[in-house]
Amino acid sequence: MRVQEIMTRELQVGSPEWTVGEAITKLHHGGFRHLPIVEADRLVGLVSERDVRSFLLPSLMAYDDPDVNHDLLSQSVSVLMVRDVVSVGPELELAELIDILLDNKIGAVPVIDPQNEELVGIVSYSDVLRAVQDLVAN
Repeated sequence: MRVQEIMTRELQVGSPEWTVGEAITKLHHGGFRHLPIVEADRLVGLVSERDVRSFLLPSLMAYDDPDVNHDLLSQSVSVLMVRDVVSVGPELELAELIDILLDNKIGAVPVIDPQNEELVGIVSYSDVLRAVQDLVAN
């Protein structure tokens, strides 16, 4: 089984022009945990729920001042996003994908078309578990 068989193709993406607050809102309303940040169809970063927690929680715990919270949420998403994103191609085998997720301790990877370097999907550990569940059930 290959990544292209289990990846999510209909992506929700963010822009590097966004604020932290806009990225958090997109994650929350979209009901997903990973938001690729794209510029001209090219992946430039990734924001995860874990990144959001790591960025906001210490600051929010220390300050009850709404102005400080507003300032945090108004910052560029670039302060939050991971720029050196682990990505895979659509032809990668499922076993190799699992190794990448485990070795890097990450929950999802963007899928990049190797010919034009455009973002074509994202695959998460949930996608992997669904695929394995289907294999085991059959």
